[in-house]
Amino acid sequence: MQHGNDGVGLLTMRSGPGPLPAAGPRFEDERLIKGKGRFVANIEAPDALVAWFVRSPFANGALTGVDTAFAQDTDGVVAIYTAADLDLPDQPATRPAGVPGMERPMLARDRVAFVGEAVALVVAESAAQAEDAAGLVFVEVDPEPAVVDVVEAAKDETIIHPGAGTNVAFEQRVVSGPEPPDGLIDVTVNVEHPRLAPSPLEGMAVLATPINGGLHIHVGVQSPHELGRQIAGIVGLDESAIRITSPDVGGAFGMKRFYPEYAIVAKAAMMLGRPVRWVQPRREFFLSGSHGRGQRHEVTLSADSEGRVHAARFRLLTSTGAYPHRGVMIALFSRLVASGLYDIPHVDFEILAAVTNQTPTAPYRGAGRPEAALAIERAMDALAARLDMDPAELRRRNMVAELPHETATGAKLDSGDYR
Repeated sequence: MQHGNDGVGLLTMRSGPGPLPAAGPRFEDERLIKGKGRFVANIEAPDALVAWFVRSPFANGALTGVDTAFAQDTDGVVAIYTAADLDLPDQPATRPAGVPGMERPMLARDRVAFVGEAVALVVAESAAQAEDAAGLVFVEVDPEPAVVDVVEAAKDETIIHPGAGTNVAFEQRVVSGPEPPDGLIDVTVNVEHPRLAPSPLEGMAVLATPINGGLHIHVGVQSPHELGRQIAGIVGLDESAIRITSPDVGGAFGMKRFYPEYAIVAKAAMMLGRPVRWVQPRREFFLSGSHGRGQRHEVTLSADSEGRVHAARFRLLTSTGAYPHRGVMIALFSRLVASGLYDIPHVDFEILAAVTNQTPTAPYRGAGRPEAALAIERAMDALAARLDMDPAELRRRNMVAELPHETATGAKLDSGDYR
């Protein structure tokens, strides 16, 4: 990033040697830094009600009751909904993780699977009234041991979703390329990619307004058309009856796509015939907004004494969190770019994804590619140490030299000068 004398940011990019291309001005900066952005919380809706979610304080267990009696009598409360009141269909697992029994309910119905899972929705005249009433909703759970380690989860000793009969959401092994020669030198590294909680300036937020038998939904999201289709299918409207407006989005980083809360708020607006707004507080965002990373790589590189890598073997373990909706996609992206910028003829890649009693994972800042890059580069450093070779020289000897190039994992590299 370069900055001109007038303070307007100029974005510049380059992909190889030669002079920098001419920079273009960024027109959005001044409005945003002066506080003139228009986010979901800024949308004027004078008669809008405010939604507040009641969430599970337990990571795993049977949901035995949701007592709303005290909250119903609180000032300003218009409605309180549980799963039985809304009767919304479950969200199926995203392919290829299509294990029956791992579908995600919009509101927890019979069980809870992670701390922060939505159990009920309070709708009131003001945010303060909604929050106060939510504190008077009593969630009754018969707690069970929580499984938070993917290795333990894969043993299936404690089944998180009894209907599935297993915690393993996806398994795959792909072997490609010619068999490597004998007598190679092996080195193995284990790389842990800890979970993280994205923290955009704006958390999740949605305003659903009934209009002409349909809905106008303001939501800070990356995929408005896809979201419209998903909400329509869940609340029972034709896709043409839903208009999605995405105003300014205070950061997304890959994780602002569909969430059950969007469909729940939309359904509440339809049932009440009034606009309903939900703006997620920061603490709740960390609990129930999707998490990133959460992978474990075991990488074995096999090279000759000159440092030429002939084979790479990967074992990737990943926790998708409580529901395997987008978490498996991240592992597949990691597989695609597993060999990085190196010309490795033979690749053996194995994936095991399992559900755990944690917040579900989703794409974040590169969606599996940064994890893959760290894993292969750690392995290259370890191989250089084993061969007593300069790590930079080892990389030069193995980098893709001729482009376009298709890696053993199927990634098509079409441009660049890696060396």
